Amino acid sequence: MLPNIEQHLLLPAAPRTRRMDKEKIRAMAEFHAAMYINKETESTISLYRKAERDVAAIWLAFPHLQNESTVLAMAAWLALLCNVDDEIERLDADTAQLALIDSASILASSTKNSERGPQRYGGACLNPACDSIRAWTKNFVRQLRGLVPQAVYINVVNNVLDVWEALQDEAYLREDAVSDVGSYLEIRTRTVGLRPFFDLLQADLQLDDDELAREPVIWQLEQKVTLAVALQNDIVGLKRDLADAEPLNIISMAAGMPDSDLRSTSDSAVDMHNQAASAACALASSLSDLTRTGELGAASQRYANSVCALIATHFAWVSSAKRYA
Repeated sequence: MLPNIEQHLLLPAAPRTRRMDKEKIRAMAEFHAAMYINKETESTISLYRKAERDVAAIWLAFPHLQNESTVLAMAAWLALLCNVDDEIERLDADTAQLALIDSASILASSTKNSERGPQRYGGACLNPACDSIRAWTKNFVRQLRGLVPQAVYINVVNNVLDVWEALQDEAYLREDAVSDVGSYLEIRTRTVGLRPFFDLLQADLQLDDDELAREPVIWQLEQKVTLAVALQNDIVGLKRDLADAEPLNIISMAAGMPDSDLRSTSDSAVDMHNQAASAACALASSLSDLTRTGELGAASQRYANSVCALIATHFAWVSSAKRYA
């Protein structure tokens, strides 16, 4: 019997949210559904429902976004990340690497010429999953280009490329017989894919790049929140991972160590999460002090509050998402 550990997670107070406008969600989902045009085997109704779920998930995670274009850009990244991750998990490490290299080539070439659609890719992977990943990537490029300025587009793509590199490392770690928890967690905090969301949130709030660069507390806050979110995925997804014999979960990996079991490693994961969440709240509070003294702008404070709140809003999403629960 697995312990019910989710109830012991420390979560910041959830932000006060706007009432979810169902008509607006539907309208945005119609645009976002273009991400799913390669899903020829599914009905139009099914695809629109998936598109609505993506948009609603972003609305939940980042309730204070100011621009619908940012919501749609984040939804495009969420769809790409989740669907590519699902495809990669079904492949052996070498094939996964080829598929991700193909996708990375499409993404990288798209930043060099904003007038033409991406055409270059390696084409070395013949697995049908590689075709699917190429299609997802091209859909993402087409969507994102029409939603954000070129400078933001380049920042987002560069950080997506980092996620793809980490997914390659994760694919090989999945086949490694050695349970290296430290290496896994280092990779997992990259594959969770928060950096592109942070880029888009910063653009939405029109943050001052110089202010971000000179305030290390914001970077520290991002790191703590990223760790907490990565751990939430493993904590909430533990039962499903065990049922699916998924080897990459920090709790089950640590339970394979000498003198360890699922209960003790579950408690350790919760403690690690709660320490990260507590540190994030403290960092956000220290940034509030800087705002009051005029050392930090109001936009940066709103950014910090939104990032910290993600610990609560992400947990609300991951607890109900079919891919984890």
